[in-house]
Amino acid sequence: MNPSDTLITGLDTIVGLEAGAPALQVGLQRGRHVRSVLRMDRGIQLHGRSGLVFEGRGSRFRVTGCDVENAPFSIGLRAASTGIVIRDFVLVGDNPSPGTADAYTSACEHSHGIAVLGSTGVEISGVTMRGIRGDCLYLGLGPGSTWADDVLFHDSVCEENGRQGIAVVAGSRGVFERLTFDRLAMHVLDIEPNTGEGGATDIYFADNRVGSFGFSDQFEGFFFAANGSLDALVDDVRVVRNVVSNGSIKTLVGDEYTGFDGQRNRRRIFFADNVGSVPDEGPVLIFQHVDGLVMRANRQEVTGGPLAVCRDCSGVVTDFPMAD
Repeated sequence: MNPSDTLITGLDTIVGLEAGAPALQVGLQRGRHVRSVLRMDRGIQLHGRSGLVFEGRGSRFRVTGCDVENAPFSIGLRAASTGIVIRDFVLVGDNPSPGTADAYTSACEHSHGIAVLGSTGVEISGVTMRGIRGDCLYLGLGPGSTWADDVLFHDSVCEENGRQGIAVVAGSRGVFERLTFDRLAMHVLDIEPNTGEGGATDIYFADNRVGSFGFSDQFEGFFFAANGSLDALVDDVRVVRNVVSNGSIKTLVGDEYTGFDGQRNRRRIFFADNVGSVPDEGPVLIFQHVDGLVMRANRQEVTGGPLAVCRDCSGVVTDFPMAD
């Protein structure tokens, strides 16, 4: 261990939390300067907690290991939590091959940066996540199959991770804005319910800056994807004013690899004012089985074929001709 590091192994070693303090200022432990380096061999797990503010003030967490328990912050795995704020941290994972074809490792894919499971009222801001083995932010089912709800993730950085930038498996009222993504293994925003119990409603992904993504050689990467089980409802998703500086706005929605037997569970998708800076072969935007699709003012050079296709869709509004 670096002599400047503090080793933490879980909640009980964090000063103040066991006493129910509303604010946690990591870095003050043992009189250290607030901008300290903390090495974690087990993440901070919040079960049934409420009203906690984690103030990092620039502290850096070095994360080791690739199990679920190694996620720096896991909220609601055993019991839902409410009113959790995480801000001003640097979370550094130990992905051995960030930004390469080997960045994704299936055995480590659930070691996320921050996992919100069946919990509500979570705000994450000013957080940099780098080299995380799983997703930077994961929204999923908690006990009793409850969804993550009311999650605000803003003004933060996600780069060189092992899976998605943001994964929504079961989440509602998610706002993801003014974020920076770069060198991601797979997708930037991935809505991918595993079963009909999951899904996504009222998702707002806006004003984000993306460098590059799709480095993994095991899966094709997308700027925006909403697939998984088509038994699950995905409704009211807005993807607007995002810029990809080192790639295209490649999108896939409604891919029928599981669960589709005619249901209409991809609804009200608004995709507008997004910019892809690198030319890509068309179709760049692929939508299937969507009811209520609006696409307008997107800028993306296409080297061949149409910009977009929408197969088996209804209520489509666009400002350009679209192939079926």
